[in-house]
Amino acid sequence: MDAGLSYQPENQGQARGFLFSVLGSAAAVAIVFAGFIVIDDRSADFIGLLSILVWAFLISAVVIMIVAALVGMPLTYLLARHRLERSWTYPVAGFVVGGSLFMGLEVLFGWRWNPLDLWLVLVGGLPGAFCGAIWWFSFRSFKAMDRAGPNL
Repeated sequence: MDAGLSYQPENQGQARGFLFSVLGSAAAVAIVFAGFIVIDDRSADFIGLLSILVWAFLISAVVIMIVAALVGMPLTYLLARHRLERSWTYPVAGFVVGGSLFMGLEVLFGWRWNPLDLWLVLVGGLPGAFCGAIWWFSFRSFKAMDRAGPNL
C-alpha cells in the first residue's frame, strides 16, 4: 500500500525546466552573436571574443528570463487550462512574442519603420521559438502527456 508517500506535486521540476529553457536559448543567442562578430571581424582576439560571448549570454539571459516570466508562465497556464498544449504551440508562441518584442521596441523608440526591418522579427523570434521548444521538450511535454494520453 502506497499511503500517499509517492505523491509528486504537478509543478515539480518547473523551475529546472524554466531555467534550462532560458539558459539554453541565451546560450544559442550568445553563440550566434559571437559568430557574427567573428564573420565581421576576423582579427578578433580570443579574450575579446570570450568577453563578447559572456556579455551576450548574460544580457540575453536576463531579457529572455523577464519575457519568459511575464509572458511564458501565464501562457503556459492558459494553454494547460484549456488543454491546448501541443509540440508546436510553445515554439510558435515564443516566435510571436520574441518577434513582437523587437518590433515593439522599434515603435516604442520612435524609429522610422521600414519594411526592410522585418529581419528584426527573426532577431527576437528565433530565440523565442527556441526557448518555447526547450520549454516544451524539457518539461511541458511530460505534463501534457500525463493529462491527455499518448495522442499528442
